[in-house]
Amino acid sequence: IRKQTTCIHTFNSMSSNQSDNSNSQQSLQEMVEEMKRAMNRMEEKMERMEQSHKEMEEKMERMEQSHKEETKELKQSHKKMEEKTERMKQSMNTFCSNYKELTYQIVQNLKVFM
Repeated sequence: IRKQTTCIHTFNSMSSNQSDNSNSQQSLQEMVEEMKRAMNRMEEKMERMEQSHKEMEEKMERMEQSHKEETKELKQSHKKMEEKTERMKQSMNTFCSNYKELTYQIVQNLKVFM
């Protein structure tokens, strides 16, 4: 009877261990699956972040290009304004010189008549 009880007890213990192993294996498998899902989520998030970073870099490049073009246009506009100002100075100098000469001649003519 004792041997029989020991055998039954051993069998029950082995069954219980197999059941525990099966549960442990299932639990382990669930953990592995959850980790895979978490890794997939992390990879997707990284891809979105990389895409966002790439878009920001492209936007910065466009802004830099736009800034260069605007700076170039401003420099050209400034140069044109300087040239126009110089022409106006020359015109004013010519006008003043002509006016001065004309005034001098008028005064000389008045002296002759007096």
